[in-house]
Amino acid sequence: MSRDVITVGSTMRIPLLYRGEYSEWRERFMNYLEEQTDEWKQYGTLMRQTKKLMDINIDALYNILKQNQGDVNDALGYKKKVVVITSDQLALVAEKTKEINANMVFMAKMEKVLLDLDESSSSTEETIAEKRIEKANQQTKDLENQNKDLQDKYDVLINQVNTFWEQNNEFNEQMKVLNKKNANLLAQMKDLQYQLKVKHVVIDTHTECQAQYAKLEEERYEYMIRYSALCDNDKQHRKKIDEQEILFDKMSRQLVKMNNNVLRLQEKILEKETKISQLEGCVSNKDVEIEKYLKRLNECENKLHKIRQTNQTIHMIMPSKDTLYNGRKGIGFENPSYFGKAKDLRPSLYDENVISLGYTPMFLIHSDEALEIEKLKEQERIKSSLHTIMGI
Repeated sequence: MSRDVITVGSTMRIPLLYRGEYSEWRERFMNYLEEQTDEWKQYGTLMRQTKKLMDINIDALYNILKQNQGDVNDALGYKKKVVVITSDQLALVAEKTKEINANMVFMAKMEKVLLDLDESSSSTEETIAEKRIEKANQQTKDLENQNKDLQDKYDVLINQVNTFWEQNNEFNEQMKVLNKKNANLLAQMKDLQYQLKVKHVVIDTHTECQAQYAKLEEERYEYMIRYSALCDNDKQHRKKIDEQEILFDKMSRQLVKMNNNVLRLQEKILEKETKISQLEGCVSNKDVEIEKYLKRLNECENKLHKIRQTNQTIHMIMPSKDTLYNGRKGIGFENPSYFGKAKDLRPSLYDENVISLGYTPMFLIHSDEALEIEKLKEQERIKSSLHTIMGI
């Protein structure tokens, strides 16, 4: 079992009162008394000279200490005492004063106990008690040191309390400022509440607003879908526009080339038109000449027709080797003697040798007209070639 003082309310005997420990305790206590005032020192010397601890009844001493067990525990509980500093900084000061008062009460009661103990103590145990009192005295010194530390802590706490009060005053001033601001905020809040009431009067119900908001959200979603589709279409449209612009550029280049070609063709056409106008002038002149030649052709054809008629009459009158006219004299004429007169007038026309050659002196006479006919044919060929050129 531990040598420490047991807690208050325990039914076990205090370890301090076992035999063999009284002298030690007495020594400690007496040393403590010598360190106190002069009266306490005299009391300690008297106790050492006269009293014997073994002469006292142990049971009586136990009963006395048991009655004062709470004070003993308060006095000797320094080993398990823990100083707790709470938010209330003045509680430590009150605790210190209680501890000092408990020590004083304990000293008074221990004085009474020691008086009873000294009556029955023996000389052999006095030395042991003195040693224990010395230990007690040492412990009291330790307690004094602890008291000094506590006093220092107390001073520190007092300073902290003062600073706390100063901070509290500053905090109170800040609270006043905050209260003013709070009052202003309350006034503003009242104004806002009044405005909210006015707005609630304008809006019929919150549910209608929710429904309208939902509709607006749906419409916005639809618009977003349409917008995305339009963006896609716009991208495709832009691609088409870019392609069309490229095509337009190509077409514009081609048009420029075509315009240049057209200008060149127009220049060529002008040149050809000038040539054609010149050729038309020539053709008009040639047309006049051709008309003249045509008149001559008509005259020549008439002459040829007459010559053919004369040739036919000659074949009819004169026999020839031609099987076509053999034995057919005067076909188509009622008076064949008429051709005889012609033969008499111009016998060369009816000569068989000349006719067998295939031409008559008439052709020889009119050879110039045949040349003119050939010229007219060449002019017609030239005219047809000019028309083909103009068609080009």
